[in-house]
Amino acid sequence: MPAKAPLRAAVERNNLSKATTLLRAGNLQSEENSDDEAASLLVAAMARGHLSMVGVLLDAGATSRPGEGAALLVGAIKADTKEGLALVAPLLRVVDADAVNGHVREWTPLMHAAKVGHVPTAEALLAAGAKVDAAMPTTGGTALMIAVQYAQEGAVAALLAAGAPTEAVDSQGWTALKWAAQVGETKMIGALLAGGASVAPAAAGAGTALSVAVENSRVEAVETLLAAGAKNHLDAVDEQGWTAVGTAAAAGHGRIVELLLGGGGSAAVVAPSTKRTPLMLAAAGGHAQVVVQLLSAAPEQLDAADAQGMTALMAAAKSGHEDAVAALLAAGADSTLTANGMGALELAAKRGAVGVV
Repeated sequence: MPAKAPLRAAVERNNLSKATTLLRAGNLQSEENSDDEAASLLVAAMARGHLSMVGVLLDAGATSRPGEGAALLVGAIKADTKEGLALVAPLLRVVDADAVNGHVREWTPLMHAAKVGHVPTAEALLAAGAKVDAAMPTTGGTALMIAVQYAQEGAVAALLAAGAPTEAVDSQGWTALKWAAQVGETKMIGALLAGGASVAPAAAGAGTALSVAVENSRVEAVETLLAAGAKNHLDAVDEQGWTAVGTAAAAGHGRIVELLLGGGGSAAVVAPSTKRTPLMLAAAGGHAQVVVQLLSAAPEQLDAADAQGMTALMAAAKSGHEDAVAALLAAGADSTLTANGMGALELAAKRGAVGVV
């Protein structure tokens, strides 16, 4: 194997003094062009995390080869250090124009800037032609979604100011607002709403940001979304056919159930395929407090049966939830009803739930 050229060897070993001496002697051009198959010296240094060496090479006039620019920018940004981020501006002067929109393992340089939340870097990339609406080829994620997921408020504001589309959806049908609802960051939710994000479902059966906030027990996010108009979409269902009230009932989150019912949500909604009600979901989960809340809002649901003939009392008994069973019996639930020949008593006995029996 032939020996490596002196400058390349110094770069790969991060020998700054040796590299500086060779650069002053004019070795840059000859070594850069000596091996067309090898990566540029800039890439050789960046791939090893030698950020100071990258700076020395840039000062000496080093350039990247076609197709290398995106990796160089991503490497500098991913370092997430003052030294690395300071390299972005000089790199932008030497990489090809397409580099700002190149993908490195799905992500563009702007997406990485959004993740680390460095606004000056994001703005520099945008000024250089980075597409604010670029999406990951496979998952469909955008820089705005990434900024939201990593709770980078400054980056969210900068991307929105640059025209980032708020209604873009990823491969699972989620918008940036849904991701913000999952994270529960009310400031970002407010920024997205001010930027034009919609609280309405993106498509029938896709659920809403409100349902995501409910599922993740984000009380403040629920309050923010309801105040922004989500109460007009409380009948929207998610992929399982549940409304936000049903999701909150299944989770046993009494405060959220209270907010949703107060906002106009229905406790009497029935899932189309299973015919299950929020009361059944709460009972099956043993959430006695929520059982009482739902019965107060929709007492007619007490003995309703699902597609299999199961009532809320049977669901609670089958799972051995004594407090929920007690709440339902106190409300007057009919313990003589059966499904497939078994009633609440038999279901509890089969489980061995002595307290329920």
